[in-house]
Amino acid sequence: MAAFDYFLLTWEPVESIERFNHRLSTLGAEGWEAVSMSPRRTSVPMAGMGADAIADIAVLLKRAVE
Repeated sequence: MAAFDYFLLTWEPVESIERFNHRLSTLGAEGWEAVSMSPRRTSVPMAGMGADAIADIAVLLKRAVE
């Protein structure tokens, strides 16, 4: 039976898409494969103002364990 490692990578819109693509390419060269991607909103505490929701994208990656 095949075994896999899994890794959750997040991208926040403040990071350039070029830098994110470079990160994905680097992980791909290490054997990681993107298997799922989903937008999400994360609640972040704001000093003196309660909380704010920040959007990001979560990418699930996997690679075979040797």
